[in-house]
Amino acid sequence: MLRDKNKGFEPYVASVKLVLACTIFTLGAPAAASASPTAALSDNDVKRAEKIIAKLRRLEEVTASSMDFRTYRAEIKRLYPELFVDASELREGGLKTDLTTAVFLYEEVYRDWGALAARETDCDREVRAAYLKLCREIQDGSPTRLLWSKARLHAKWAQAVVRSYRGANDLGTLTELSEIEAERKVDLILAERALVALRKLDGKVPDTFDAAEGGERIPYDQLSGEVSEVLSTVGQLLSSLPRSPLYLMLNNARSSYRDGLFWWGKTYRRRGLTVSVNQLAAPDPLEVIGLPADRVNDAVRANWRSALKYIDQAEKALGALKS
Repeated sequence: MLRDKNKGFEPYVASVKLVLACTIFTLGAPAAASASPTAALSDNDVKRAEKIIAKLRRLEEVTASSMDFRTYRAEIKRLYPELFVDASELREGGLKTDLTTAVFLYEEVYRDWGALAARETDCDREVRAAYLKLCREIQDGSPTRLLWSKARLHAKWAQAVVRSYRGANDLGTLTELSEIEAERKVDLILAERALVALRKLDGKVPDTFDAAEGGERIPYDQLSGEVSEVLSTVGQLLSSLPRSPLYLMLNNARSSYRDGLFWWGKTYRRRGLTVSVNQLAAPDPLEVIGLPADRVNDAVRANWRSALKYIDQAEKALGALKS
């Protein structure tokens, strides 16, 4: 991805997050959603999971007693990035999905603490019933508390899987296992909705860009609006999906479309520059970032081709999960 030299823009930030995510996920087919939560687990998987759960319990204790950032930061720095490494060693499946999700959610609060403090929860945007319930239980409307609640929920599900593997068959454990299986089916429904939304851009965006150099098929402003609407829809769905390989594919597709549109905007604005006789010429956006137009155009195409690649991967993974 190209980086805006002046702004340290989001396309660059997204690439850093991708590197981090790839330390946890491979892009192989996820485990079947219909499988038992304890299926295919080994003693090593469970031992690693117990290590992660013990660390997550410490974070749960800290977040239950305080909203103090310094305390939270100290605990995060003590446990991360080792928690990411621990999660990466787990075998792909539901246990890894829930633990990885909890690990990411706790880290997300640390990374976005200031921004979260300036917002309030919007429960209408929660498309997963389990998350909606948690959102409505947050009395002070704090997004930070909501993310912590989501992290605790996924950690709780992981604990139920571990207890079951160790032989527990009490009513509470069995109830939570049934809950997990139901939620894995919800994962597929939400992922399919995201995939359908992304497919609306399939072919349209690259073809439009190629045609733009000889006369635009769809005006940039119109296409920008269409892409932004799709990305907003997909972002809302992704916020309710756990961190699994399927999530990563869909998120990569969304990021690639977003980054392609960003760089196309640079060339579009350059073509549309107008200069008043009474004013200094407006700066060329490509000169500002020090990149020639052909490199930016190549970046647009590369991003949108990557989006199609990730969409194809997600479609195959989803099909495998549903079979």
